[in-house]
This record gives sequence, structure tokens and C-alpha cells, in this order.
Amino acid sequence: SLTTPIICYQGAMVADPVTGEVLLHRTVPTVLAREVLDLAEARGWHIHYYVDDVMYVDEVTHQVTLYTSIVTDAMPRAVGNLQGFLDQLPSGREPTKLLVIGDETATTATLAELRERFSGRLYITRSLPTFAEVANRECSKGIALAWLADRLGVAQADTMAIGDALNDLEMVMWVGMGVAMGNAVPELAMAARYHTSAVDQDGVAEAIERYLL
Repeated sequence: SLTTPIICYQGAMVADPVTGEVLLHRTVPTVLAREVLDLAEARGWHIHYYVDDVMYVDEVTHQVTLYTSIVTDAMPRAVGNLQGFLDQLPSGREPTKLLVIGDETATTATLAELRERFSGRLYITRSLPTFAEVANRECSKGIALAWLADRLGVAQADTMAIGDALNDLEMVMWVGMGVAMGNAVPELAMAARYHTSAVDQDGVAEAIERYLL
């Protein structure tokens, strides 16, 4: 099992998996979270709201069930209305991230609108084809990895990252050895200096054997 710090929530959090200590946590300001929720309500988007490592939703819908079938340790908590739920939270309890889930075509449009609306104010990225992720503007896996490498005393040239999705882009671009999976999205495939096979062809193991061992 892992004993070194792990990067979570698109880089919004770095935590110690052994002690549970949160080493870095950059949250979404509540005023911006409310703006995202208002937009989601106007557009009819299904949204997840993460506070203190708990996923809150308006209600358990088909999208929630689909999400939990993919992210198996997610335990959704239905609160009826997320804006009303925010009114009940103590001051300072800001979300780690928000996630909008829809079909692949809808998510492309959602991502574009979020980026236009919150440019410079929030970090917007795509993880799975149906997930649009919203986090603090000072977040990304690359930013978190740079912070962690500095904390551990590891030089940038001695780091390696392997990715396939858009939310891996900053990380793969920052490291000394950035590797794109064979199934990577075009933006990541073009940015990576090294390439490996697809995830279902043991591309991670191949990259470790080829470039590290």
C-alpha cells in the first residue's frame, strides 16, 4: 500500500495516506461555488459538491448512480437543495471541488462555458469524458506535484508522470519525464515527450520498465 503523500481532487488536496493528515488544501471560495451552482441550475446540469471529503448532491439520480459505479468509494449524501445546504454550513466550510456530470457531448459544451465564465477565477478541467471538474484557480495536478516535489526535496528533472486525460496535462508538462498513454486525449499526446501503450495494454507498466528500470 502507498505510504507517500497522494494528490487528490485534481490537485486541490495533498494528503498522507497513512496518518490521514492533509498537507495541502486549496478550496473553492463559497461565493464562486454559489455562482457555479446558480449556473448549473439555470442550465439543468447535474452537479456534485465536495466538502470535508463528502460528496453532496441534490438527490440520488441516475447520474449519481453512474458516478458511484465508476468511483466505487464515493458515498453520496442527498441534501435536497445544494444552495440551501450551503446556507446551513458554518463560515469557512468551503468545497474542495465541484463536478458537473453529463454525457460526453454535453460535457464538452459545459467545459467551454465554465472556462469562459470563470476564466482566471477557477480551474476548470475534464477528467473522464463525462466529468467537468471545478476547483480553486491555483490548482492542478502539476501545481500540486511541484509543491510535493519541493517538500520531498525531489528535483523537477527527477520526476515522472503518466497520464491520459485532460486533467493530467499540467502534470505531464511539468515533470522531467512526461508520458502519454496510448489512449491519451490529443492535447496530452501532443504535449508529452514520451509515449507508451494504452491503459488496457499495460501502458503504465511498460513505461516504468522502459524509462525507469
